[in-house]
Amino acid sequence: MKNNLTITLFIILFTSVLQSCSTKNDAFDLGNDLITLDVSVSSQEVDDLGDLVPQIDDADLHKAAKVQRQEVSFDREHYIVAELKQESELLNTASIESGGRDKNEKIAAIKRDPIARAIKFRLIVYNKNGDFLQSKIYNISTSGAVTPEDGQPLSLLSDQYTFVAYSYNNNIAPSESLNGTKINTTFNLSALTETSDFMLFNSGLISVSHNQTTKLNIILKHMLSKITVVVDATATNGYLIRNIGTARLTSSRTGASVNFESQILTPTGGTVNPTISFPTLNTSVVTSTPISVTNNITNGSLSIGSLNIGPLTSNTALNFANINLLPGVHYRLIIKVNPKDAFLTESGIPAVRINGKIWMRHNLGANTTSDADLLNSPNANFQSLFGNYYHWGRNVIAATPETGATANAGANNYWSNVASDRAWMGTNGTVNNPIKNTTNDPCPSNWRVPTVLEWNDLINSTTQLAEDNRGASANWTAANNRYTNAKVFRSKRDRNVILTFPISGYYHAGNTDANIGPVVSARTLVERGLRGAYWTSTESGTDNTANRVLMSISDNGAITGYGIRNRGFGLNIRCIRQ
Repeated sequence: MKNNLTITLFIILFTSVLQSCSTKNDAFDLGNDLITLDVSVSSQEVDDLGDLVPQIDDADLHKAAKVQRQEVSFDREHYIVAELKQESELLNTASIESGGRDKNEKIAAIKRDPIARAIKFRLIVYNKNGDFLQSKIYNISTSGAVTPEDGQPLSLLSDQYTFVAYSYNNNIAPSESLNGTKINTTFNLSALTETSDFMLFNSGLISVSHNQTTKLNIILKHMLSKITVVVDATATNGYLIRNIGTARLTSSRTGASVNFESQILTPTGGTVNPTISFPTLNTSVVTSTPISVTNNITNGSLSIGSLNIGPLTSNTALNFANINLLPGVHYRLIIKVNPKDAFLTESGIPAVRINGKIWMRHNLGANTTSDADLLNSPNANFQSLFGNYYHWGRNVIAATPETGATANAGANNYWSNVASDRAWMGTNGTVNNPIKNTTNDPCPSNWRVPTVLEWNDLINSTTQLAEDNRGASANWTAANNRYTNAKVFRSKRDRNVILTFPISGYYHAGNTDANIGPVVSARTLVERGLRGAYWTSTESGTDNTANRVLMSISDNGAITGYGIRNRGFGLNIRCIRQ
């Protein structure tokens, strides 16, 4: 494991020059006084993609780095989607630190969090020859305070040392015998279990100077793979998970030995099939006790003997194959029970359920009593289904289907006075866990503007074929009076379930810089009949830009992305159920 990727050590040495009154002038006196170490632990570290053990090859890394997704049948009306995701995929990007990626580095990102729980760790001191000198147990409190268990700080003579810290991530002091060992000695981790953890830190060889207080700041690195299984039945609208049959993960190993010098963890013992327990049932979302494994698993599997959700029962084993795990990476297997795709009515509003998510069948602002698809009208006019146009992050209408070639500036000129980040997202919301900002979101109660991930899920769960386009191909050209074109999203599970999106163009905020795009006057209607443009609630984070969906004539003609300084544009909105 690359030392500069897996450990971080900050040594702050405040050195004073000792003046000798007899024979030495400005000489550095090593002396024999003891030096006290001030030990702290700033954080714990989990790899996002893992440069975790050198023997993992790129093929295994490539398999394990992706979100792993599969579907299985549950009953005639429901199916199950299982997604294995790295924990970092479920977090705000603010908690992720970028890392290198070259031919020698397999890590893409590192997640660091403070340790705010009561655990013990062992700090070991090796001399410059790698011989074991001493060790001391430290406690970390729930507030993050670090104290030696015996109440005495660690003191050393001036010299060069390597400091190693390790913990089983619990409140039990590590007790392996180290007498007579060296830093490159490989020894078994006797305290490992299926539900335990192992964290490691190595400072490398550092100099401790005479008459100084040395501050040793430790970052404990998680070395084991950990998987948590979540069964989610929220899409069944109120049914509770009553029982989960025996769940097992295959091909794992829980024993290991470690070499502190190389920081290589080697799996030991035979393969086992640990049982995954779910301590709390009778809720709509059930979370397992995490399972730790020491080996990289390729083509593993998880089986669940049976599943009972409200009146729904499957006594046939559910099997999820081709599970790939890397050591040191934390995963979450999310198993969602979804009703099959269908048309429905939500709070009196026509809607469609696709892959468990419920979408309005009409654009925001369109008359929801109108036929949403106009399937019985070969030469349909979709103008009445355009809905309104909105600036990103605002709940004020920028234009209507009848506005014409140029929109009004409006009292607040939101064309140039653009919304700030998170304008459509609640304070604690994330792209994976969206929360509606009720002040700015124009969607009605119980609905909100969808995130970019929700749009991607819709795109991936449907087809957008050219053969399903509404309007003659020759007429898919830009014209302000082009009302005949629409893009059809067809469910991959039920071809009769569709969503129709009018190709209504959008209103440009204006551009005078030919270097970044066509010169366009402010508030101008563009590309009606050629492209549809729909907002997501997700900003891109740069240059007043937000993510949107563009729809075009071609097969798979729907993509998410972002334009340049586009938050002031006027685009359509298709709301999603909260």
